[in-house]
Amino acid sequence: LIYWNSRDVTGKSKARYLGPDKDVGVGKGDVIYARSWPKGGKVYLTEGEFDALSLCQCGLVGMACGGKALVERQVDLLRPYAVCICFDTDKSGEVALHKIGDKLIESGMRDVCFVRPPVDARDPSKKMDWNRMLVEFGEKVTALYVTSQEKPFTYWTSKMLRFNNR
Repeated sequence: LIYWNSRDVTGKSKARYLGPDKDVGVGKGDVIYARSWPKGGKVYLTEGEFDALSLCQCGLVGMACGGKALVERQVDLLRPYAVCICFDTDKSGEVALHKIGDKLIESGMRDVCFVRPPVDARDPSKKMDWNRMLVEFGEKVTALYVTSQEKPFTYWTSKMLRFNNR
């Protein structure tokens, strides 16, 4: 075991997400979660491990960066792949999409795209994520949605998305 990540559901911890103490020498920026490491091709990068596992369940190569930022070490781990950023529909997922997309583009990666879960038409206040979509709609619908709704992420895409969300 080189790293672990957990979430406090009791409310007793000051931190919502928990990991190893900093003195262990391995932190979130040293790892990318993958159920099995792919040999190449496209990966679907999520914020958290459950969403990555959900995409794996749908036949996609789900990976998780464990948060809303990437460091150079993680960018280097992703460099051999086409990366599709698959962050949640909440505000922090939107901010992270821009931040991570821009970082990948600025790092020289050119095959970057993005897709976000749909808004729940029955109740827009409920934020959809990939795990919830899998549970509610199943593997085939989730996989088809992801692959059919991917859009290229470029420098201009980032600027246009920010402009449209003002």
